[in-house]
Amino acid sequence: MDQGASTRHTPGIPDISSTEWLSPAYVPDLVSVIVPTFNRAALTLELLDNLAAQHWPTLEVVVIDDGSTDDTCAAVRGWIADHPAPAPTVCLLSQSNAGPAAARNRGFSAAQGEFLYCIDSDDLIYPAAIADMVGAIRTSGRPYCLAQVWISGIDGVADVTNGAGQPRQSPDNILACGWMTHGALYRRSAVAQAGPYIEQLRIGEDTEFHWRIAAMNGPGHVLDQSVGVRREHGFGHLSIDRSEQELCQNSIAAYRVFLRWAVAEGKMTTAIGNTMARACLIAGIKLGYIGDWPTKAVAFEVIAATGGQGPRWNAIATTLGQPNRRSYFGPYRLALWCAKQTRNAANSLQIRASRLRYPTEVAPPPAMRIT
Repeated sequence: MDQGASTRHTPGIPDISSTEWLSPAYVPDLVSVIVPTFNRAALTLELLDNLAAQHWPTLEVVVIDDGSTDDTCAAVRGWIADHPAPAPTVCLLSQSNAGPAAARNRGFSAAQGEFLYCIDSDDLIYPAAIADMVGAIRTSGRPYCLAQVWISGIDGVADVTNGAGQPRQSPDNILACGWMTHGALYRRSAVAQAGPYIEQLRIGEDTEFHWRIAAMNGPGHVLDQSVGVRREHGFGHLSIDRSEQELCQNSIAAYRVFLRWAVAEGKMTTAIGNTMARACLIAGIKLGYIGDWPTKAVAFEVIAATGGQGPRWNAIATTLGQPNRRSYFGPYRLALWCAKQTRNAANSLQIRASRLRYPTEVAPPPAMRIT
């Protein structure tokens, strides 16, 4: 019995009962792998083959079909029939299309493991990944483990020059924390403490969930190696090729949900408030320049609601939040663009200077391929 895996209702978090959300009972040593999928029959089968090659001996896989209209369900059933024990136990659940957050919550409700691991159906992990992360949690005593995830194309070949999948932790500012979904393995109690994914968020739901994980559980152990790849492709990838307007809208929605939760749980700090207000100010300016007045108004409402984090944010929200004229936001948008170009140039110079200072630096390893 996991004594920390109690459930409760918090304002801003869906009211999901313990029987529907996360039972406190679990099977020791078992790792439950939660796999949401939608219209990805071939990719899902690749992932199942990938999980069957894991070194960790006690594994269950919960696949949640999120209303697919192709043959994903039939393909998964066929894989299960073709892979009897000792292959991992695979459970297939189906639901009407409700998004990745709802699918992961459905998977949590069926999971029986002491450890919980989420991976999207188009991603892959190395054979030792789960064993390494379980070992790190047990050795460190931390409630969860984080690791690097490489970025790759659909072929699974890792781009080891791309550091976008490096996990970030900050004890002073929860909003500076973040990691790839399958770059983390959690004790069951860590997920119960944080609460479920927010199902109203279709994009950014994982980032908001990670903020709550860090806020409720403190820092996790970070492995010094990669555990897999995040495959970027054009087959229904939710976070690729989104417009600036969509990115701003989703970002503001995530901040708004987390603000409500942080205030209710007493987790609001000056660092969180300043980071949130600054991010929403940037998004609000972009939306004002685009002409999305309703979402711009929400952005400035969040800035004002950060409360007690400094009177300047209330003044800024009042001053910039009122006009609904694109020409008004033009100079501010230009200033943001110039600031970004300056940062990019400074980063480029810093990288070049580092290479000149360390000319004998070892080159990165060759690209790796999942097998």
